[in-house]
Amino acid sequence: MLIYLNENSIEIKIGSRLFALREQHKEDADLLIVNGYPADTDLELVEGDHVIMIRRGEQPAAAELESLMMGFLLPLSMILSRRQFRSLKIAPWERSL
Repeated sequence: MLIYLNENSIEIKIGSRLFALREQHKEDADLLIVNGYPADTDLELVEGDHVIMIRRGEQPAAAELESLMMGFLLPLSMILSRRQFRSLKIAPWERSL
């Protein structure tokens, strides 16, 4: 099945788990983010999941950083009303609404 690891598409076996993926690709990763949310348990991955692995003190690549920021902005835009969200000091090209 196809998932995205640090914004690169990869094929993994059906039933693969998050911690096994970390062991294979980035054993020293401290921070695991699945679909925009921090993960501290061993999740079973499903088709289309977006997984970001970051080692403490490491500077993420631009695509990884953008993905992380979207993970923080999208839930905020879903919680706030459109007017509240637009009142935030976010540049117009960065707004998701």
